[in-house]
Amino acid sequence: MRGIRELANKDSGNNPIRREDLFLASGGTDRSQKGMEQRLRDALAYSGGDYLDLFVLEYVCPEEAGDDSGDLVKALELARSWVRDGSVRYVGASTHSHSVGAWLGSLDRGEERDNDNDNDGASSPLPLLDAMMLRYNMGHKAAAEALSLPVCAERGIPVLAFTTTRWNRLQDGHPDWGQRAPTTPECLSFALSASSDERGASAGPDAPTTTEDGAGRPIEIVLHSARDAEELGEGMSCLDSSFVPPTIDAGNRAAVAIWRDYGDLEWNDMDGFDEYPEEQQGTSIL
Repeated sequence: MRGIRELANKDSGNNPIRREDLFLASGGTDRSQKGMEQRLRDALAYSGGDYLDLFVLEYVCPEEAGDDSGDLVKALELARSWVRDGSVRYVGASTHSHSVGAWLGSLDRGEERDNDNDNDGASSPLPLLDAMMLRYNMGHKAAAEALSLPVCAERGIPVLAFTTTRWNRLQDGHPDWGQRAPTTPECLSFALSASSDERGASAGPDAPTTTEDGAGRPIEIVLHSARDAEELGEGMSCLDSSFVPPTIDAGNRAAVAIWRDYGDLEWNDMDGFDEYPEEQQGTSIL
């Protein structure tokens, strides 16, 4: 862990790094007060800082969900107390279940926010979470779009999408696909455009829609476990305005629609990726 402290304080040229230029996150699966407090102390000690930007309650499972006064909610409220005392800036949670994600997004913190600037007294409850980590990729999108993403969009909870390449399986192609497979940047770009007009048009009337202020675009960050610097550079190219993907025969359709078709092929029989396959039909398991 000593390396984390070094990375958080010096750049590759051994020059000091400003803390405000870093975003440090930690978390764990222990929901006990003792375990969480130890995790926070360890994270602060490892990074050599006074605060974390994000503390994540990791791998929330269906067995923990549904009880608004259970151990998980108490753990989230403990993390919120750290926001109030300044040791943590934001509270998040991660889950592999989009039913759980929808439930997490519905939780309130007991504080209100103004909805507009018209001074009419309108307000709404603030969500308990500041951020959520959810699975989303071309082949694992239906559950997110039916269950968790609409809630996050409505509540204003930004989403960090993980496994956006489906364990690098998507770039390998599919036996029933007659065109080239997507590149890593295209997989990442697809996740970042999760609530585009193209997606919304094909997902039905209840799907979140894109608005000028970004509502309906809850996925703001994608996580990518690059294996080396070259792979990292390739992935990050999707953020470059000059990025031009290889051509694909999309006809009159946008490329994102083509990749939706690609993701609609049967994948789970090949890789067993979907832990809760019934959610892919839009059915909550809670």
